[in-house]
Amino acid sequence: MKQDKIKDLKKMIGSLTYTGSFLRADGMITKKFIDISSMPTVPGGIDSCTEVVSRLIEKLGCEKIATQNKSNNVYFATHVSQETGKDLLMVSVSEKINNKYITGKYMSGEKAIIFYPMAHIYELFRDMIMTLRKEGLIVDTMVSLIKINEDISENLEKMGVKLISVFEFNRNTGYRLKVTDGYKKIIGV
Repeated sequence: MKQDKIKDLKKMIGSLTYTGSFLRADGMITKKFIDISSMPTVPGGIDSCTEVVSRLIEKLGCEKIATQNKSNNVYFATHVSQETGKDLLMVSVSEKINNKYITGKYMSGEKAIIFYPMAHIYELFRDMIMTLRKEGLIVDTMVSLIKINEDISENLEKMGVKLISVFEFNRNTGYRLKVTDGYKKIIGV
């Protein structure tokens, strides 16, 4: 059952993968691109993403789920929040106006897992982690559907945060979607 869900989700994501020359959000140029923002157009796409990510978050345990206050992220995270029954925190981290704040109910000492569909921009996640920690939340884990940036795990670990992604898609995998060993270990696939 678990393997079938992952295979189905991998196929859905594959339908959103394009070949060409693309500039990633982290400044790298790649020959393949996953348009994860189009997942709601794939029949059953959001439900599959939600189920897989929610099961992972439930295994990890937390009181809150935090994401960037940006429409695509909030859309995915809202579904995961509803599926897990965990409160959603929206983190705003705008460098342009030097404005960082959290929307949602929380108490100092609660554990929050950062959820972001695509793990790619370290500086964004660094700012989210710092904003959450400044307010007293415990942040030691980040969950993503797809890890894009090859170096992001190492950078996050320097901040004491472990990245757990369902899939990896970067030069380490030859730009093929691959289920991560971390996910397999936690879920038992």
